[in-house]
Amino acid sequence: MNDIVRINGYHGTTEDISEIIISEGFKPSHNDYDWLGSGIYFFQDAPENALHYADRMLKRKKIGIKNLAVVGAVIRLEDCMDLLDATKWKDFFAQAYIGFETMCEINNIPMPRQDDYFRGRDRAVIEYGIENVLRLGHSYNIRVIRAPFIEGAPMFPGSKLFLLSHIQIAVRDSTLIERVWIESKKILPK
Repeated sequence: MNDIVRINGYHGTTEDISEIIISEGFKPSHNDYDWLGSGIYFFQDAPENALHYADRMLKRKKIGIKNLAVVGAVIRLEDCMDLLDATKWKDFFAQAYIGFETMCEINNIPMPRQDDYFRGRDRAVIEYGIENVLRLGHSYNIRVIRAPFIEGAPMFPGSKLFLLSHIQIAVRDSTLIERVWIESKKILPK
């Protein structure tokens, strides 16, 4: 018997946007820097990471100083591409990468940038794989993706533990979000 797995996810944003999310729901992101493809992004069991991320994004985008918030959500991991057990997905990724690389070569399109901060190639291969797996009639129905994300400085010299590492969730089907709440708010200095 397969029990439905539920996790708590945390989404960092501004206080204003958190109120909109509570009243109207989440809007999926479709940016070229969305590591796991299109979806609604969460940090699993890590509200402090979500707050830190929101703060970094506001500074990077030079939006100005705003009050931050973390929106919590209960998420069902149904039809999940769970990369915590990545071995199960090795054939999917091997085929998706070969297909994507071939498509880029045929169309004379450069491979997307891939580095420690911008993971456009991962995103492109995931999106290509999901689109083509569905088109080819395979039985995959990927509605959410979960993956470990290694980020930040080492915890101490020589450590392989990193300060900002987390588990990231990309919800592709918003019906998997069962409940939302405002977890916390942070007033930034003016």
